[in-house]
Amino acid sequence: MEAFEEAVRAGADAVEFDARFSSDRRLVVIHDETLLRTHGRPERVDAVSAADLHLLGVPSLVEVFDAFGNGVILDVELKSFGKRAVLALAEASRGRLLKERWFATSFDRSTTELAAGARLPTGLLYSRPIGDEVDLAGHLRSRALVPRKTVVDATLVSAAHAAGIEVWAWTADEPDEIERLAALGVDAVA
Repeated sequence: MEAFEEAVRAGADAVEFDARFSSDRRLVVIHDETLLRTHGRPERVDAVSAADLHLLGVPSLVEVFDAFGNGVILDVELKSFGKRAVLALAEASRGRLLKERWFATSFDRSTTELAAGARLPTGLLYSRPIGDEVDLAGHLRSRALVPRKTVVDATLVSAAHAAGIEVWAWTADEPDEIERLAALGVDAVA
């Protein structure tokens, strides 16, 4: 949560983060599959309850939605896949005043398709050219294409924008990468 707060203070328009299941099938916000790198503990995240993860400082998706859902745009990358993950995502978003301030992505295409079928806002996340990215995103009613920075070019950005789809490139850390993406007209850079 501190990193999100810092991003908001720094003027970020959006925050991208990962959500995965705890042992009690609640979506929690953490990138890694285990707690080793972030907390020095070898347990898998999906082997620890959401309540115990909260004690370690790992927030639930509901907490992040409640704290930031009316401010910055939230790009939720699902690291847990399938129907259960989509149902948990739908439950976490239900009744919250998120409006169009969030969308879900996943490297698992079937999970993205399930989310779109459940009428959840989606983005099409990918790391290699698909060939029909814009058409697929349109079919899924995706807000954005979310490609790896290396597959972004002027043709992709132009086609996406012509279809009313944003382009959110990832992960660009170097100023020259960010400048190249901005010059191409991407809508966001992670």
